[in-house]
Amino acid sequence: MKNTMKKIAASLSAAVLCAIPMAGSLTANAAEQYTTYRTSYFIKHENANIEETSITVTTKKGLTKLGRKNLNNTGRIYDIHGSGGQTYDHINVVWKRYTGDIGTQAFKKKGLLYNETSKTTYGGKFEDYLVSNTALDIQAKDTNGDSAAERIGYFAVNVGDVTGALNSTSFKDFKADGITGMDALEVQKLVKKGVTNIAEYSKTVDYSSANNESVKTLRAMIAGDINNDGKLTDNDATVIMYWIVGRVNDFSRFNGVADNKIVDMAKNMK
Repeated sequence: MKNTMKKIAASLSAAVLCAIPMAGSLTANAAEQYTTYRTSYFIKHENANIEETSITVTTKKGLTKLGRKNLNNTGRIYDIHGSGGQTYDHINVVWKRYTGDIGTQAFKKKGLLYNETSKTTYGGKFEDYLVSNTALDIQAKDTNGDSAAERIGYFAVNVGDVTGALNSTSFKDFKADGITGMDALEVQKLVKKGVTNIAEYSKTVDYSSANNESVKTLRAMIAGDINNDGKLTDNDATVIMYWIVGRVNDFSRFNGVADNKIVDMAKNMK
């Protein structure tokens, strides 16, 4: 434990370390760890005029779906249909723009539509759980009723693995490299730079390439937003630290928990 804390101290600033109890007060967690995925759907192009999307996903058993969250205040999720069999789960989600003034302004904005959170004990990346290369199908219509599927995209991150998000060069190939003190440090760097509001930042991103800096930064923000409240804070970095020292083994349990509660919640996990 002492060696572990020395390695952590070498890579993290005092702000995070001060928020963590002394090593002697922590108990190692021998429980099985979960990998939490956050899959985000986005409009690729400015003025894409997307009015409605239908997203169908078929995944293998072993991936637990936990919930969906609307983003950017541009639309709402409707008509969720689920089915499945012995070896797979299937779900169809319809997303529609708000109408009226909000909708009119939203048509002129690219950015995130909504995200989904899921988890597994088997590790890997989200795409490993799709039953085939075509098991995630995105269809969309624009305001004229024309097909606009090519204007919608997605990427999935492993929650907590911020450096993996920064190192990924493809929308469909997350470069997971484990959760270390460097992930907490990257969250702190973004917070220090004021890059904290995911919805607002997503409107400025160049989605034309998965390998440009704005996409990498957005992926990192989403991976570092442990409780999925849309904001990066030092509390997210602190909870990552609790994972490293073995107090936390399941980031999905923080999904939807208020930011001012997540550190206390992590303190009491074993």
